[in-house]
Amino acid sequence: MKKLILSLLFLIITIGLNGCGDDKPKKSPIKIQTKIHTTYWGSMAFKVPQITITAVDDVTIKDVIVNNGNGCPVSRSRPTLPATLKYGDRVIRIYTAKCNVMKVEVVTNKGNWSVEY
Repeated sequence: MKKLILSLLFLIITIGLNGCGDDKPKKSPIKIQTKIHTTYWGSMAFKVPQITITAVDDVTIKDVIVNNGNGCPVSRSRPTLPATLKYGDRVIRIYTAKCNVMKVEVVTNKGNWSVEY
């Protein structure tokens, strides 16, 4: 009887401790910002979307996918991808004027991170 009680006690403690794991979500190694940028072509000004990805941890940016890959061509990118960033470094991508940014997904060596607007 004593063995049965000790076995049950051990089982209850084991099950209880398994529920005490680290449930914190992973912290993103990047910060994603989107704004409207004014670019000039001759005397004409155009409003275009600009996405800035800033590293808050050492990370490699492999790809940036806008609107699930549906029709947002990149006009300029500094630097080109893939890009390895240290804390505070950033990638800036400017898209064509026809792009209405609704979702940005950034593929990194530390997982995928996204924002929706």
